[in-house]
Amino acid sequence: MLIQLLWSATMKPFTLAAVLMMLPLLLIADEVTLKNGNHLTGSIVKLDDSKLVLKTDFADDIKIKWDAVSSISSEHPLVIQIADKRIEITNIERKDGAIELNPRSGQPVEVQATDIKSLRSQGEQATYEKSLRPGLREGWAGGGNFGLALARGNSETLSISTGLNLDRATSTDKTSLYATTVYAKDDIKNSITANAIQGGIRYDHNLSKKLFAYVSGDFENNDLQKLDIRSILGAGFGWHAINTAATALDVFGGLSWTHEKYGTGLTNDIFAPSIGEELTHKLSANTVFKEKAFFYPYVTGSQAGDYRFAFDSGLSTKISQWLAWQTTLSDRYVTNPLPGTKGNDLLLSTGLGITLAGKK
Repeated sequence: MLIQLLWSATMKPFTLAAVLMMLPLLLIADEVTLKNGNHLTGSIVKLDDSKLVLKTDFADDIKIKWDAVSSISSEHPLVIQIADKRIEITNIERKDGAIELNPRSGQPVEVQATDIKSLRSQGEQATYEKSLRPGLREGWAGGGNFGLALARGNSETLSISTGLNLDRATSTDKTSLYATTVYAKDDIKNSITANAIQGGIRYDHNLSKKLFAYVSGDFENNDLQKLDIRSILGAGFGWHAINTAATALDVFGGLSWTHEKYGTGLTNDIFAPSIGEELTHKLSANTVFKEKAFFYPYVTGSQAGDYRFAFDSGLSTKISQWLAWQTTLSDRYVTNPLPGTKGNDLLLSTGLGITLAGKK
């Protein structure tokens, strides 16, 4: 009995202190009331794709169907976009199919649910606005690598390879840069066994949540194919077929113009349709795989019936915050190579590289 009295006397002050310490956290919690009468507390993040995102301490972020929400109460102002008007509110209540907004100042405003374009916390709104106007050097994700192999003695060879795969995505567009180079020389035979450069840039602009337009420019040089320059300019439309946290898949369709100039003096100008796809998949917390492929069928002129295929891929595994093992692979195939040359060229580059995290 004495032990119980001593325990009770000792613990009550600690219990009271703990409650007093937790009380401010309980008071600042946002509350979401559902139509079925249930209440959820946490921090309201945003309204995204007809789902209200609630950050909680007891579980992962919860996504609540917007139609299932009866009311919202927030200790901190939420930013709501209605057409071209922005309102800071602390309470929302659904009434007879309409939604009543209670601003920080002024009278309540009643709107239709479809009039609400966005709902965000102040922190999420600041992040969103920054994503609309990032600096030119901000937001890049991906990396580049450099590989070197050198032999001396019975062999006298030098091999250099580089790879680059960068993306800069905002809420409205995406810019992609990619390149692969391979150079190899045998000094004993006094011959260059590989010397090729492949690279390009593409810009995508979202027209809707699923549809986007793109323009692209690709460039190639290959000494062993006697190709001085191949320039491919393309434009068209794409579809965001899959867009999740782990996987993004886009499909493309458009038109392209190709200019080829060979060391033999031959030049080609080819107008052709183009179709393609691009996949990004997060294999693990530290490993990301990317690949894209384009098919160019020649439908006019003397080259009608021929085609060209382009494939690029990259695998990046982070070793530290800025260091990663990068591997890039590029393949180009043409059905009409110059006599004496092969129609397929594959470039592989792997090694340590610099990685960029992009936006959080």
